[in-house]
Amino acid sequence: MDDLKVKAYKSILFQALLDIRQLSGGIVWDGQLEPEEGVQQSTENVVQHAQEIFHISNAYHNLADALIDDLAHFNEENFWNQIDHLSNTFASFKHYKLLYEQYLMKQK
Repeated sequence: MDDLKVKAYKSILFQALLDIRQLSGGIVWDGQLEPEEGVQQSTENVVQHAQEIFHISNAYHNLADALIDDLAHFNEENFWNQIDHLSNTFASFKHYKLLYEQYLMKQK
């Protein structure tokens, strides 16, 4: 696989990690009792964030492994099928393919 595609995949892996960080931070910090308001994050919201974290990490763990060998044995079709599933399941994660394509276009 050419270097440009490898770099594009690295960039979306980084974005996925940022998304996981944001979601998990929402669970950790927003889920704590706020003393002045006495409001806790709803269980439904925590479950939603946990599902999103699972699906992102599930889609990206094989990419991280494949990047060790510069994507030599990477199954791109399977990866993009997982990303499509993620995008269709959670509307807020439609940006991965767009970021990948933008990276490729920007670097040409």
